Amino acid sequence: MAHQLISELRLHTWSREITKDYIAKSIFGQFSNINTETARLPRDKDNAVPKTVIHYLSTEFKENSFDTAIPLVKSLVKPGVGGAQVAKGTGEIPQTRFAKVFWNRIRKVINANRQGVDIKSQEYLKIAKKQYLLLGDWFKQDEDYAFQRAICEGADIYLTEPQFWQDYPLQNTPPVSKFTHPNICFPGMTRSNMPELVIGDNDAYTGNVVDSLSGLAVGDEFDMRALEDLMKYARGHIIPLSDGAVQYVVLLSSVQASQLRKDKDFLSTNMAADKRGEDNRALSGVIGTWQGFRFIEDLRSPVFNLDDASFKYVTYENGTTVDRFSGIAALDRVAKGDGATGTCEVARILGVGAIGVPMVDGSNLSFEEESTDFKEFGEICGRKNTGHCRLDFKSTGGKELENKSSALYFTSTPANF
Repeated sequence: MAHQLISELRLHTWSREITKDYIAKSIFGQFSNINTETARLPRDKDNAVPKTVIHYLSTEFKENSFDTAIPLVKSLVKPGVGGAQVAKGTGEIPQTRFAKVFWNRIRKVINANRQGVDIKSQEYLKIAKKQYLLLGDWFKQDEDYAFQRAICEGADIYLTEPQFWQDYPLQNTPPVSKFTHPNICFPGMTRSNMPELVIGDNDAYTGNVVDSLSGLAVGDEFDMRALEDLMKYARGHIIPLSDGAVQYVVLLSSVQASQLRKDKDFLSTNMAADKRGEDNRALSGVIGTWQGFRFIEDLRSPVFNLDDASFKYVTYENGTTVDRFSGIAALDRVAKGDGATGTCEVARILGVGAIGVPMVDGSNLSFEEESTDFKEFGEICGRKNTGHCRLDFKSTGGKELENKSSALYFTSTPANF
C-alpha cells in the first residue's frame, strides 16, 4: 500500500510525548514554570512577575508583532514617616521596568519517504515514530542551545541573526542584538579590573571582558575559594528564587565540576547531593546543595574563547559527535595561557526570571506531514513559535542596563582538562 498521512490524533499524541520528554530532560526546562504537564502558563496581558528561573508565558499572535513584555517591580526606596508626621500623600509609587521578549517561527523538516511500507503494518508505525523522535531530538538540542546562548549573549539565534528575518514583509531585520552578559565575575575580580560596561556596543564591551579575563592565571580554577567568591557575588547582585532551601541554581561545566569534586575543602563540607526540590522532582546532574545554592554539572556548558572573543556552544551540529578522549558533545578547549589566549570555563548563576520565553497562542512543538506524487514521497515538519531572551531591563532612553536575575563566572581552562 502506498504511503498515507498519519492521523491528526496520532500526531497530537506523539507531539505531547516528545514535548514532555525534551522539557523533562532539558537542564533548563527543569527550572521553569512549565515543568509539569498540567502547569498553567501566565498570559502576557496578566503582567505576571517571574517566580522561576525560566519564565514561560503565553501570548496571542498579533500580525507583524513579534514581542511582548515582562515586568520587574523594584523595591521601595524612600524612607517612611515617623512620630506625628502626616502620612497622607506620602505614598511611594513602586518603580516598574519592563523587559521585552521576542519570538519567531522555528521549523525543521525531515524527509519521510516510505514507499513500499504497508500503512497497516507495525513496521510502518515504528519507522514513522522514529522520524518524529528524531525531530524531537533536534528540537531538544536546539532548545538547549537557545537557553545557553540567551544567558551568555542575550537571545537565541532566531532572534539575532538576519537570515531568519529577511523574508518577513514588515519586520525584516532582527529585533534583538547580541550582547554579552552585563554581570561578569571571575577569581580575583576587583573594582579596578572588572570589565567596563559599554551600552549599545557589544564588540567594545566584549573586548573589555577579554582584557579582564586575560589576567586570569592558569591556576585560577573552580575550587572552594572560587565557589565562595561566586556565592558572595550572587547574593549581592541576583534576586533569589525563594527563601527556601534552593535560592540560586549554578550550572558548572564538566571541567569546573571535576575541579570542585577534587577540592579537599569541598569534600569536607556537608553537601546534600541530589535532594528533591520544592516540586518533588530529582534534578539530573546535581553535585550538591549548600547554603541555598544548588550546584549542577551541565555537560553542555559553553566555553569562552579569548583569542576571538566568542562563546562556543554545544549545538545540534556537534551535540552528538563523540570525541575519543572527552566523550559526547566535546567542545574545542585550549588551556588558558598568558594574556588573551586559550579558553575559559563558564559557570552560569541563575536566579528568578533569568530567561523569558514567549509561547505564541500557547503553542509548543507541533508536527505536520505533507506528501507528493500520489503520496509516494513526503516530508514531516516540526514547528514551534517561541523565543528565548535574557531578562535585561533598560531604563528610559536605554542609557542604563540592569540585570538582577543571572551572572557568568569564568575560570581558566587548565592544561589537563
